[in-house]
Amino acid sequence: MKKIISILLFVILPLLLVVPGFMGWQAEKSMQDTAAYINSLPAYSAKWQSYKRGWFNSEGVMLVSVGDIEGLTHESEPVELPVAFNLAHGPFLLGDKTKAFSLGLGGFDLQVTLLDQHEAYLHNVLSVIGEGPLYQLVARMDLTGKVALHDRWLPFELTTEALSITADGYEGEGAIGLDRKLIYTMALPRISIKAMPSGGSTFAMTAQALKAELSAELASWHSAQVAPGKFFISVGSLKNETASVVLKGMHFEAEAKIDAINNTLNYLSELKVGSLRVAAFDTEMSDIHLKLSYLKFSLVFLESYYAFLENMPANADAEYWQQYFGDLILKELLPASPEFKLDTLELTTEQGKFSARSLLTIEGGSLANANLNPNNPIGLLPFMIFNLDAEIEAALAVRFAELYLRNQIEQQWLMEERVFTGSELNEAAAAQVPSVLEMLVLQGFIASQQNIYNFNIDYKKGQATLNGQPMPLPF
Repeated sequence: MKKIISILLFVILPLLLVVPGFMGWQAEKSMQDTAAYINSLPAYSAKWQSYKRGWFNSEGVMLVSVGDIEGLTHESEPVELPVAFNLAHGPFLLGDKTKAFSLGLGGFDLQVTLLDQHEAYLHNVLSVIGEGPLYQLVARMDLTGKVALHDRWLPFELTTEALSITADGYEGEGAIGLDRKLIYTMALPRISIKAMPSGGSTFAMTAQALKAELSAELASWHSAQVAPGKFFISVGSLKNETASVVLKGMHFEAEAKIDAINNTLNYLSELKVGSLRVAAFDTEMSDIHLKLSYLKFSLVFLESYYAFLENMPANADAEYWQQYFGDLILKELLPASPEFKLDTLELTTEQGKFSARSLLTIEGGSLANANLNPNNPIGLLPFMIFNLDAEIEAALAVRFAELYLRNQIEQQWLMEERVFTGSELNEAAAAQVPSVLEMLVLQGFIASQQNIYNFNIDYKKGQATLNGQPMPLPF
């Protein structure tokens, strides 16, 4: 029996004496890596204001700063937010800080919250529903290095004379695998915002059933501040009460791909909307489909651009931007032949359908011997390629023409101080539409065939065609 006890002590004592210390050191290293990662992001910085490593528990305060974001910071002063970190390190984790985790083996449990004084301030300002910290992020790293994440905001209401915000509880969870691939999902049932600025127009918006998914390959994080990954967000409904805009069934997804051979970034995005009604158009659009692509975007350009921003003098004017930034575009962005593609734009209304496709690119390989300079952007035109194809059913073309002419006639009548009614305005616009469309067809701006209007423009090597016919250019 004594031998068995001796063996157990021989096995257990190192576990109790050595492993916790190792876990504490490993947890601290992970926290240092976290600060380094935040520092690598544009406009962000992080430093440990304090960090105290213990045997089974460590705690610290990280100061996260956000700067150089137009409209967010004041006179280039960064926005600073101290957040509290509390870690319980293994090898045995009880999971008593959150319901997200249970008893098990692990490297560490991490809890991130606001500092007590900030938490108390927000509880005084907001009407918080529920108990516990307003915001909380918890994470667990197991002994293999895999990390599980869970964060949440408690439901709250903010009401002032100029602003009202109501947000339901936000929930997010994710994981970082051994391959350093981050997967994160979130859900927000509802958020409502109403702004009532003094002397300005009221803005009111409500969004419901928000969901998002993010995946990123952190191991392939590029020095140009990008990583391969995908992003998806859906909104059940969105209502802008001020502009009388109602959107239902929105789905947006985007993907970033890195071409390591050519050192370029490809960005693909797709938007689908079930229905959209805008009171100003007096029509409802459905089955909206938009696909955009940014291809062969130089990563060297992105790196140089961030360095350009960091070293830009405070008194930089338009001439400075044109010279230095223009030179950067000519030397590092355009030689890769970047492409902007409108792969698809489609929508349906009661009056008919509309669709369009477009491509804008440049023959980057021909620029080396072109002797171009930033002060003469016209010199790029012989190397540009542009194409636009669009078609619209006749009834919808008539509707859009009516809306355009109605606005033009209204502005003219207002300048003439003419008294008129809405019906008079509509009648005047409707009466002019047939002659305007006929004139556009006769002049070759649009082509008409089988109750559909078509528009096509092609430009390459300084030559352009409009609907298949040569088109004179003003340069």
